[in-house]
Amino acid sequence: MPTLKPQSGRVRGFLRRRSAFSKRLLLLAISLCVGLLICEAGLRVLGLGVPPGLLYEFDEQCGMRLSPDFAGWQVNEGRVYVTTNAHGMRDTAVTKQKDPDVFRIAVLGDSYAEAVQVEIEQTFWSVAETQLNACQAAGPRHVECLNFGVSGYGTAQELITLRQRVWDFQPDMILLAFLPYNDVRNNSKQLEPETYRPFYELRDDELVLDRSAMLSADGPRRFHNSAWIRGKHFLIQHIRLCGLVYQWRDARRRAAAQTAAEQAATEQAGNSPDVEVGLDAAVYLPPAGPWEQAWEVTDRLIVEMQREAAAHRAAFAVMAVTAAVQVDPDPSQAIELAERLGVDDLKYPERRLQALGQQHGFPVILLTDRMQADAEAEQIYFHGFENTALGSGHWNVAGHHKAGQLLAEELCDQGLSNPVSPRPPNP
Repeated sequence: MPTLKPQSGRVRGFLRRRSAFSKRLLLLAISLCVGLLICEAGLRVLGLGVPPGLLYEFDEQCGMRLSPDFAGWQVNEGRVYVTTNAHGMRDTAVTKQKDPDVFRIAVLGDSYAEAVQVEIEQTFWSVAETQLNACQAAGPRHVECLNFGVSGYGTAQELITLRQRVWDFQPDMILLAFLPYNDVRNNSKQLEPETYRPFYELRDDELVLDRSAMLSADGPRRFHNSAWIRGKHFLIQHIRLCGLVYQWRDARRRAAAQTAAEQAATEQAGNSPDVEVGLDAAVYLPPAGPWEQAWEVTDRLIVEMQREAAAHRAAFAVMAVTAAVQVDPDPSQAIELAERLGVDDLKYPERRLQALGQQHGFPVILLTDRMQADAEAEQIYFHGFENTALGSGHWNVAGHHKAGQLLAEELCDQGLSNPVSPRPPNP
């Protein structure tokens, strides 16, 4: 039987070094894992690492909607910890069943209604709710405002939302927060660059829904059905470190897109810095060409919403959302833009909305004149944030408060059982 020779000193030294290296490698791996776990725990405690993109999910009806039970920070305009409820609404927890002593107002709109730039209790619909209850606008009934706003929605998506989701909550009134300065474009296939959304078209004087681009093979559904995309989103959603990396990459992309959009807007507006990115100067002008068609479709969609509300025995009203240049504390900003565009003022969209309301018997609540007067008197900006720029972008806390206050004043004057009548046109 052969005998084993004792290991040489060189071999024993190699094995000791390899063992020591393995221990150091294992210690490094453990330290790295512990460090990552500590970072992960810290991100979760601070609520960081949740990409804003996860606030939205694919929707077969509207193209996208708010994700249910989302929680994460929004830091693009202001700094807010954004949450959604179980129904995918930027709102507190609500039930579909309405108590008999409650008067519900369903708010439809885009990013101004979604309002992720401010806390829920600071939104215009929350401010209005408080003041409507204070003035007992609904008599003995308690007023509840339910928010169905989603960023990027046009009137077509808001009508679909009304039909598909809102009636389950038994509202007594529908309030459309209408932003003319991109909602009109959102409703036009010819003008809207983001084509993966539902559009209504007029065919034989009838509104016809077209979801073909949204549901096409190369549309957003392919991401929804992709195993790779679902796996990536799972990691991003459940591992905050992955989410933080995604946020960093997304921020770089947004910055590049913002720069490109600003350049395009400057060229389109004749090198005017007063036309905000994302808003359309063409809506201040009497419409022509595709804008005339876009306005016609928009008018019909709003009237269809009123008919839908009437069919469910609910009141209907429209609130015209302001653009920053209209309510700047320096009124010369609006005057100069009007001169550049060759118009007397920037109120064409409001006059058109008001005429539509008078023709069809629904109230249109205008905010511009009163907000601009207060902005000038108090030298306060109703749009913009410290981490962006004052006088541009969405309503800030002051803007939401003033809009909610004015909205409530209009509704309190008439009472919610007898909605406010349209005001006469401004001189």
